[in-house]
Amino acid sequence: MKKYLSKVSLAALALGLAAGAANATPLTVGGGWTSFSFGGVGSSWDQDFTFSGPATLKVTDAFLSGDRFAVYDHGVLLGNTSVPGSVGDQIGADYDAAYADARWSHGAFTFGAGAHDITGLAILSPFGGGGAAVELVSAVGVPEPASLALLGAGLLGLGAIRRRKAA
Repeated sequence: MKKYLSKVSLAALALGLAAGAANATPLTVGGGWTSFSFGGVGSSWDQDFTFSGPATLKVTDAFLSGDRFAVYDHGVLLGNTSVPGSVGDQIGADYDAAYADARWSHGAFTFGAGAHDITGLAILSPFGGGGAAVELVSAVGVPEPASLALLGAGLLGLGAIRRRKAA
C-alpha cells in the first residue's frame, strides 16, 4: 500500500509540474521585466515562467524593500535571492533600479541549454505580500569576475609584448 501511495504521489507531482508549465508565462531574452505578485512567507509566486536556455534569469523585489525569494527550476531549488538591505524603502516598479540597489533582494541564475520552468516562493515578506519581477538576459552578457581578471591579465601581457617589439 505504501509503495502504491508513493507512486500516486509522484504521478500527482508530475501532473502538477506539467500543468504549471502549460499555464506558465513564456520569457524571451531581451523581453524586459515581467512582473509577478506573491503573498506572505511560504506563498508561491502568482505565475510560473518558462524559457529555453542558455540564458540568465534576473529576479528582483520591488515596491517596498524587505522581501526575499527561493527560486526553483522544475521544482528543484536553484537558490535564494540576496538578503534585503532594508525594510520598507519605496522604489515603485523601477525594476532596473531595484535590481541594482542592495536594499532590494535580487539574484541572477544562469541556465544551460534546454527547457526551464521557473517557480518561486516568498521566504521573507514583512508586509504579507507584494510585487517583484523577472527578466531573461543573454547568458554570455555577464562575465564572471574570474573571467574578467583573466582577460585583464591577457591584455596586459599583450601590451608588454608589443612594447618589447617596439623598443
